[in-house]
Amino acid sequence: MIADPGNASTTMVSEIPCPNCASGSPFQCNFTHARAAAEKQFGTGFGTVSPSGVVATIVGVGFYDPPHGQTGAAPNNMEIHSIIAICFGAGCDPFGN
Repeated sequence: MIADPGNASTTMVSEIPCPNCASGSPFQCNFTHARAAAEKQFGTGFGTVSPSGVVATIVGVGFYDPPHGQTGAAPNNMEIHSIIAICFGAGCDPFGN
């Protein structure tokens, strides 16, 4: 779940696929790098931590996911699904350029 820095109660679901589940995908390398960055920032169980105040830049695909009880879902049920690049800190470049 990600939040708007100007309004922490405005949240959205975001997901980085497991690279092993994306075998053959042209984005498998992107998922590998994005998951590595998230694990470096939050540890290997990053899906269960609740960090606050962490600034990130995310590149991903907008996806409408019908409501099914997701924690942190946006009011319009849009998600970033899948995240293909992420970096942490103000002004960072998610593609590492």
